[in-house]
Amino acid sequence: MYIEGWETPTTEQKESQREILEAYQEWYSGSRVLVTEYIESELDNFDEARAEFYKYITLQVSPNNTTGMGVYSTAHDCFITQRGIVNAIPRKISAERFRVKEQISKSVSKDEVQQARDLLQEGLPRASGVTAGVALERHLLTMCQEADVELDYNHDDGIRDLADTLYKADVIEQTTLSSLKTLASIRNDCAHANQTAPNEHKVRRLIEDTDDYIRGRGI
Repeated sequence: MYIEGWETPTTEQKESQREILEAYQEWYSGSRVLVTEYIESELDNFDEARAEFYKYITLQVSPNNTTGMGVYSTAHDCFITQRGIVNAIPRKISAERFRVKEQISKSVSKDEVQQARDLLQEGLPRASGVTAGVALERHLLTMCQEADVELDYNHDDGIRDLADTLYKADVIEQTTLSSLKTLASIRNDCAHANQTAPNEHKVRRLIEDTDDYIRGRGI
């Protein structure tokens, strides 16, 4: 079925076209900048949807077996496709921020692990253990911040408390929790003013296990 007069829009149709296209072009111009900046892989799809949108809104496409309103509905579907791409940008930015933050945290923690090794080599096991403990705490704190669910923790929580929080949220398993608590005990021995020096073998375990955990090798 062909709708008579389709190729010659009425005055009312022309006014609607103008209003729609003005608002759309303003939205498109700003949105395309964001798509180009943050999700460029979707740029072709974004532009293709725009081309289709224009064809339907300006009545360049014959309705054939549908109604005029059906064609406008198809134009709306094209816009929904574009809007979905734009709506994905905040999630992309959030994920990127987390990735950068995690990389920075891991880099700092790895530096602290190396400092701990250097201190142990210099015959300072107590300072070495404390430094390694700080690196482990930093990594666990980052894990809490990046968990899929919101966790109840404090930024000054120690290794044991952070590990408990992660375990209760099913982020880590029981075996990992037990290992982290063992490392927490070694770190605490180094941090307290005990008369005897910390066991060098245990401090070395704290350093190496912390390094493995930060690098994703597990403990």
